[in-house]
Amino acid sequence: MQRIVSGLMALLAFGLASNAAASPWTLPAGDVALKFSTDLQFADREFLQEGDNVPFSIDGEFWAGHFRSDLRYGITDRIEVGGQLSFDYLSYNADEVFFGEGVINTEFTPGSQQSIAANIVSVDRTAAGLGDIRLFLRNRLTPLGRAVVATEVNLKIPSGYEQPVGTFTEDDPARGVGDDVTLGDGQMDVTGMLLMGFAPTWDMFVRIDVGGRYRLFGPAPQVVAAFKTGYRVSDSFLPYVQLDTTISIGEGDSIGQTFESLDPELPASAYTLATLNPRNQTLDRSFISPGFGMIFTTGTRDIDISYSTMAWGKNIPQLHIVSVGTNLRFAARN
Repeated sequence: MQRIVSGLMALLAFGLASNAAASPWTLPAGDVALKFSTDLQFADREFLQEGDNVPFSIDGEFWAGHFRSDLRYGITDRIEVGGQLSFDYLSYNADEVFFGEGVINTEFTPGSQQSIAANIVSVDRTAAGLGDIRLFLRNRLTPLGRAVVATEVNLKIPSGYEQPVGTFTEDDPARGVGDDVTLGDGQMDVTGMLLMGFAPTWDMFVRIDVGGRYRLFGPAPQVVAAFKTGYRVSDSFLPYVQLDTTISIGEGDSIGQTFESLDPELPASAYTLATLNPRNQTLDRSFISPGFGMIFTTGTRDIDISYSTMAWGKNIPQLHIVSVGTNLRFAARN
């Protein structure tokens, strides 16, 4: 009985926080920079652990909204510290499944209204609250100029994580189902980055980030990289393109055995034990995410609007992300 419910689950992403505040151009000593951004995310398809792109089972849909605040502070002209707080709302909705009376819950008389209701499985879930916390220390290695290089160490601290229930073989589905729609993945990561920036002309910039991520307590380490370039076509308009990549190296520890649908396009009414396939679930995720955006300048304020998606991935939803952000900067008094 316990294995049945697990077959409906897809481990959902918790919302991807891009390294939007990363910059090799560090702040002057005493300066403070704030960025406020919000994004909307949607997915109705996912990349499985093997890389196959399939729709969510039982007509599932994932929505998320994030409000993020990034803070940067210049300790010296070359060294700055900062962090990010994120307040998140996530929702997953899908069709309910009824395998038959007595399959999940046997406490009621067969044929009774209570027995039928108790054996209907729903994987719908919402979560809201504080997401993962990110902290960083950045050191600029070169003088300010057309080409700038900096190093960065950042730490992701899990916050607000709720362990999924009813989604693995050792769980008791009669106690309820809560899928992995959660505020983070309960995972602590340490990432080292090399940040490189180039401004070949006053109107153009190129940014390249490369690094490695060590994921504590089980998941495989990752190689991370980002590319971003833009050209200012007027005093108030700067379009850009970007590419973010995260690749897991090797295979991390399994967090439990779950099940996936052999045919994700099956309607809920067609689900049986024979339509489920067992697999080990890990927190290893890989993706390539292209995107584009535009920065509008009005006076001293910049407004950044962007779109990105998942062109390829493993163990991650095929997210579509629309983001809007703005920056504030406070100079130190002399």
